[in-house]
Amino acid sequence: FLQKSKIFILNENLILKNEMIVIIHGIGTGIVKNACHEALRVNKNVISYKTDNFNSGCTVVKLKIN
Repeated sequence: FLQKSKIFILNENLILKNEMIVIIHGIGTGIVKNACHEALRVNKNVISYKTDNFNSGCTVVKLKIN
């Protein structure tokens, strides 16, 4: 379920031509954050991603817009 959700989120934002998105995964134990970062790492449409400096419960993603 989580993998399909992440793909949907990225695909929808690519269609909308959003160059930057913020994924709110929360802090917790880091399981969701790690899964999210792993999916972003292997996605060819992701230029870069990093944990937000001010809120470690968010990841800022830069997308490649064609």
